[in-house]
Amino acid sequence: NGCVGLSPILDLPNKEFAYPTKIFEYFSANIAVIASDVGYAKSILKGGELGVLVKFQDINGWVDSIEQLMTNEVLRQEYIERGRKSIQLEYSWESEEKRLVSYVTELTN
Repeated sequence: NGCVGLSPILDLPNKEFAYPTKIFEYFSANIAVIASDVGYAKSILKGGELGVLVKFQDINGWVDSIEQLMTNEVLRQEYIERGRKSIQLEYSWESEEKRLVSYVTELTN
């Protein structure tokens, strides 16, 4: 797939704690991600391991990142694979269930 998903998020106080669901949708659709270097987007992309992070205002950075992922299939596929693994291991209902059960068990013991 030659697609690249964009998640430009303006760095505002209300975005600091908001989960950018578009990133999870891109991971699920096997699309490489380029996102703003802010809040949970930065955390979800593990500082750039799972996708490209760019400052919101850096227009040249966005353009360069898009061009890089569109022309470098190997890199794009690496991000796609890492994103797919991340969503399966860390953000699936099964993994969330384990965390929730563990948390409730801690609270009740």
